[in-house]
Amino acid sequence: MFLSLLVSVSAEAQTAYRLRVDYIDATRFPIVDAYVTVTDTHGFLVKNLLSSDFSLAEDNQPVPQFTLAAIQNNKQPLAVMLVIDASSDMNTPPAPTPLDLSVKAAKAFLNKLQPQDQVAAIVYSDTPMVVSGLTVDKSAVSNTLDEVQPGNKSSMYDAIVNGVGLLKDRSERKVMLLISDGRDTRSVNSVDQALSAAQAAGVQIYPIGFGNVNIEQLYKLANNTGGTATIQPNQNVLQTAFENALQVLRE
Repeated sequence: MFLSLLVSVSAEAQTAYRLRVDYIDATRFPIVDAYVTVTDTHGFLVKNLLSSDFSLAEDNQPVPQFTLAAIQNNKQPLAVMLVIDASSDMNTPPAPTPLDLSVKAAKAFLNKLQPQDQVAAIVYSDTPMVVSGLTVDKSAVSNTLDEVQPGNKSSMYDAIVNGVGLLKDRSERKVMLLISDGRDTRSVNSVDQALSAAQAAGVQIYPIGFGNVNIEQLYKLANNTGGTATIQPNQNVLQTAFENALQVLRE
């Protein structure tokens, strides 16, 4: 039996909302679950929506009764790119340095991902280096982060472009967690080129600004890709910043 579903935000709300149908689950047919994400024009989640904000149709026929519920979506897999700044600015004493804390928080974050989630890691200083390609083996990625060595210059925009290149053909929800002070001193690519690449590939960038932060650049990367920036968390709440980003991705 051919089943088609149309889910749309009401006409009044369409001027402010963006709706994405993440996937449709018909395994309990005739009960059908449609998982959707509604964001505003800046990419932030819109909460507290009512059933009256939506219209639903099956085979072009209105469905008068349906239920709406907010959930943590642990079914849809993610493709997560960890991008970690290892430039000299992130390696300033005293110990533990911002780089030490970033790696520690990133490793703890890996344990929060679902088994089906793919994850990769890029570390950058003078040049970006892919330390782990996309894999479901979080332990392998964690082990590669133990080998991170600090460098000098910062090639943040090149690292973003490289990370987007690894994500662009993935079918999962694509996200980049950028742990950085937001400064670039070496890249061939510009910030606008990095943004264009992310936007074209549908990659959301979630910067976590750590160290001596260039706030403007990190907000620019987040606001123009539908991500959210967290600026200067201290070492006690750095892991919380990772967890908050993951929560937003699951809602």
